[in-house]
Amino acid sequence: MRSLSRRALLRGGALGVAAVAVAGCAAEEPEPLRAEPPDPETVLLRQLIAGKEQTVALYASAASAKLAPFGKRHEAHLAELRRR
Repeated sequence: MRSLSRRALLRGGALGVAAVAVAGCAAEEPEPLRAEPPDPETVLLRQLIAGKEQTVALYASAASAKLAPFGKRHEAHLAELRRR
């Protein structure tokens, strides 16, 4: 059996450590992309639009001549919310 010198042993160990380090780096998965949280104003606006759509639908189903002006106001408000 051949004996290894101290230098050969250290050199081999250093190469082995470097190979493991490189392999370890290559095996790491990239950090997943994180979606930015939605803008709070956008979330609020979407909720307002959903609520206003329900209100307009209720006024439309009532079919009362007395309530028609209120329904028209809600429709105008809904149109303005959608523009934003």
